[in-house]
Amino acid sequence: MTKTFIATVLGFLCAGLNIWIRRTNYSITFKGIVTIIVVNVVNSLNLAIIGVVPRKHYLLDIMPIGLSLSIVLSIGFALILRDFQLGAKQNLELKYANELLRKQADELQKAKIGLEDRAKQLSEASSHKSEFLATMSHELRTPLNSIINLAEMIAESDEASEEISEYGRIIHRSGEELLQIINDILDLSKVEAGRLEITDEEVVLEEIPVWIQLQFEQIAAQKNIAFTIQLEQGLPDSIISDPQRIAQILRNLLSNAFKFTHEGHVELDIRRAPAKGMHEGEWLVFTVSDTGIGVAEEKQQAVFEAFQQADGSISRRYGGTGLGLSISSNLARLLGGHLRMESQEGRGSTFSFYLPLKIARSHFGEVHVQSELP
Repeated sequence: MTKTFIATVLGFLCAGLNIWIRRTNYSITFKGIVTIIVVNVVNSLNLAIIGVVPRKHYLLDIMPIGLSLSIVLSIGFALILRDFQLGAKQNLELKYANELLRKQADELQKAKIGLEDRAKQLSEASSHKSEFLATMSHELRTPLNSIINLAEMIAESDEASEEISEYGRIIHRSGEELLQIINDILDLSKVEAGRLEITDEEVVLEEIPVWIQLQFEQIAAQKNIAFTIQLEQGLPDSIISDPQRIAQILRNLLSNAFKFTHEGHVELDIRRAPAKGMHEGEWLVFTVSDTGIGVAEEKQQAVFEAFQQADGSISRRYGGTGLGLSISSNLARLLGGHLRMESQEGRGSTFSFYLPLKIARSHFGEVHVQSELP
């Protein structure tokens, strides 16, 4: 009966303390200490009232020591219990975190597989597109060449009237422009498909200014622009590279220079020079500079991308597809070199084509070809 009474009192006391703990905002440490002290004090008083030991002897001799030990042991047990609960809580949190990480890893793996499949599909689609463009460009050139030849025959025919001859010249000129666009698309598609072949042959440097002069002197005269070509003294007679691709790059750079220059000059400078930021070695640099419209700094990177020009209105004003510089950049890379650009809007541009200098023969003196127009 005594034990039942003590248990009942402690039960009601703990229930009250539980309500107090839930409804107050004190710290958990303070609540724990108060609970331990109150429970132990009440328990000691119950033993003093109901216990078999004389009350005076218990209160004076036993209770101070017993109550102190009881409180200390209760605090130690509470701390052990608290550590156990914290460990259990940390284990639960780690288990939850591991489960979350596992789910995230599974999702990342699925996303990686999806991205790889998508990249493979895009690569195949790009390859098919490039092959299709290469095939179609090749097929289009055959009938177009026939149209160009027939238009040239009509333009030069003695039997045709002046009006018919003019029509023939217009058709011939338009056909040549269309053929150039098709050739650009064909080259770009070959580069993207990895089917563009580079042939190493002997390139005579002394011949480059000659054919460039013949090709662009008429344009310079028509636009009343000074055209200068300089070949540095001491360069080798010839180098080893792909002459067709070198000619294509220089044509693109000079065509752009003349297209976007209304007055002033266009210059081609061929010399030996170090390539900044590249591997050590000898380099041949072809520098095309003009006094044309120039390119704003924030738009300079875009001109090397396919179908891009410095401004959307340029294609309407000057024509062209915007493929020339993209193709030239890719060709320069395939030749082991690269293109660099310096430009100021309204003050002209300078394009430098760096080519590895693979010497084939001996040196010669300076060659200077110049066409100055008033």
